[in-house]
Amino acid sequence: MLQTFSQDDHAVRAQASLKSIRSRWPGLEGAYVRQVGGGSAVLIGTFSGPTDPRAKQQLDHVKQIVDGRTRPFALAMLTRFETNPGALGQFDLRRARERFPNQNPLYSVQVAVWSDLGSGELSLADVKQRAESYCKQLRTRGIEAYVFHDGGTKTSSVCVGVFGKDAYDPRSTLYSAEVEAVFRRFPKHLVNGEPLMLPFDKSDPSKLRAQPPTLVEVPK
Repeated sequence: MLQTFSQDDHAVRAQASLKSIRSRWPGLEGAYVRQVGGGSAVLIGTFSGPTDPRAKQQLDHVKQIVDGRTRPFALAMLTRFETNPGALGQFDLRRARERFPNQNPLYSVQVAVWSDLGSGELSLADVKQRAESYCKQLRTRGIEAYVFHDGGTKTSSVCVGVFGKDAYDPRSTLYSAEVEAVFRRFPKHLVNGEPLMLPFDKSDPSKLRAQPPTLVEVPK
């Protein structure tokens, strides 16, 4: 794991950082973004486990990268993510990569997520079922919706649409017209079926507004 972002706009920050990393260091062109808990992380490599010799080699390499007088990835570390065994479901988000195998990066817009949130009230099966149900609801309305079950964070997200590298321009900080259309159609990011309300005025924490959906990279 090279970097993590936890701000409200973590997805945008992570994508901007990813583009910079890929352009500045040719050896890191394979870096990618993954949602981690409530934020985003920039990662490099996929390994069988911590004892995989390639993992240590990659970690040593990124830690030695020098930028001026600093080592930007000196705190890089190995991170474990659970895989999702079995065949992909009909509307699994990863199927988008089967349709666009040569498109990199490949994005979608996350409009909802389900999680136990540490409450012990929802089983993992419940989390998956509710996300899949919402995905199917959107599909019946003619909306290109997908679901993704993340075994590492034990969350299930619902995403809409598939977009290529033009989805976001880090220089202008503008999204493509197609992505903006999804934002307008789904202005509120749902958490367990309800809009996530966040404070936006530091002088008055009681003022809240709904968190918008986020652009995410399609998992590999």
